[in-house]
Amino acid sequence: MIGSKAADQKRFAAGLLCALILAALLRGLFPAADPPTNPTSGIVWHDEGAWVHNARNKALFGAWSLDAWNPMYIAPVFTGLEYLSFRALGVGVRQARVVPEVMGLLSVLLLALGIRRIAGNGAGLIAAALLATNYPYVMWNRAALMEGPMIAFLVASWYCYVRAQRQAWWGLWAGAFALLGFFTKAAAAFYAAALGVDALMVLVL
Repeated sequence: MIGSKAADQKRFAAGLLCALILAALLRGLFPAADPPTNPTSGIVWHDEGAWVHNARNKALFGAWSLDAWNPMYIAPVFTGLEYLSFRALGVGVRQARVVPEVMGLLSVLLLALGIRRIAGNGAGLIAAALLATNYPYVMWNRAALMEGPMIAFLVASWYCYVRAQRQAWWGLWAGAFALLGFFTKAAAAFYAAALGVDALMVLVL
């Protein structure tokens, strides 16, 4: 019985590793390539430079704000992550896209681990494979825009929420990641509100 469980864990780890490698290839190959011309992924491609504007200012000139365009006040978490990438790797389109690429990989990992806790190893691997190869999500992860990192923070929050079913203190991390998602892009407010309502229902019931 113990040996069978260990074998299942090894198979899950191997399958998850394959999904992550595939996800990394789809997100990382030709990182400076032009985006697809079809609109099905719903991305405003020309906004990449605009949303990394303040991070680039800080990395190149030492000041966040140099003009009237300051998206750092709308998306401070995204701006901070882009700045860290620019400081570590230099300023450029490849470096800007590293942030959503890495966040996309983390979301694949955490979704698989969360689904595994709910429905088992097989379901976790299926979830990892689907998110790793989902075309719109891959395209979002290849663009230096806020939506990919926002979703990654929400997936991290959901994973912590799943863990909180057995260990309540994980709920604090669920809330923290929900807030990070909100301060990455305000559209995450809907998720944060739902999480708060659920927490209130748990307290009441």
